Amino acid sequence: MSASIRGISPTDRGGSINTDGVREYRLQYKVTTTDSDDGASTVRNAFGLPNIGDLYAPGNDFDAAAIVTNKEVISTECPWEWIVEITYSTKSEQPQAIDNPLNKPPEVSYGFQARKILVPGRHNDPGNVMDGQIVEVGIYAPNGELFDPQPEIEINEPLLTVKRNVQTISGQVMMALSNAVNADSWQGAFPRQLRMMAPQATLVYHKTIGPYWEVTYQIAFRYETWDVVILNQGTYYFVGGAPTNIWGSTSFRTPFTDGHGGVILGNLTTAGDKNNTATPTFSRLRVYREINFGSLGIL
Repeated sequence: MSASIRGISPTDRGGSINTDGVREYRLQYKVTTTDSDDGASTVRNAFGLPNIGDLYAPGNDFDAAAIVTNKEVISTECPWEWIVEITYSTKSEQPQAIDNPLNKPPEVSYGFQARKILVPGRHNDPGNVMDGQIVEVGIYAPNGELFDPQPEIEINEPLLTVKRNVQTISGQVMMALSNAVNADSWQGAFPRQLRMMAPQATLVYHKTIGPYWEVTYQIAFRYETWDVVILNQGTYYFVGGAPTNIWGSTSFRTPFTDGHGGVILGNLTTAGDKNNTATPTFSRLRVYREINFGSLGIL
């Protein structure tokens, strides 16, 4: 119940090369078995026979680019004598790996999203716009009056899409990622300039590894910030700043008036007092959940 090789046939050998430069070699091994009931499986695995992927190096011949691509077992009239024909080729330098979608690298693409914004005026810090990220004042007419409504422009901002295959997913994690913003600097963006859209996942099946998930992540970039930024304005103010209990005290409220008894909107300081400067102030609210995008392993 064993097989052993007697050597390479000196006559049944050959080779070829085609116009694509692919080289092929063929040779035959003589194999003997110890049992007449032995079959092709035993013969094919006889000790000393080249295996799929082995280099072409029989006798004095050698081709470092040619490997075994096929082994064919051929019977003879004698039940103990067999022929194994070995084919070498340079067409594939390595045996084909098992197709595993989990080894596929992520697919990365950039699109864009369109939105309208007010035409930017002056910034809190003209020397470092990305730090302030807030427009101070709008656009004025030649007479020094603010246009109402303020002019708008359309802009396009990057939308990063990443598709990757994973073995399993967690519904809780998927929900936690939805609408989260980056707490860290990631892919060149400052914190809270990126927002994760709700991830999409599709369950698929592969014959080798079974079920797995195709997950798509979309990350939207916003130039200013995903924080909510609101101009500090109101119809009244507190001289010296708002008291501790705003809702329980009314004695310190001073209305903004137009000089004719009408109440108007006025600019406030961050403390709730009247803003007597030409620079308005803003309230900035970090409303989205913040997570470190760098630790997600998306890219």
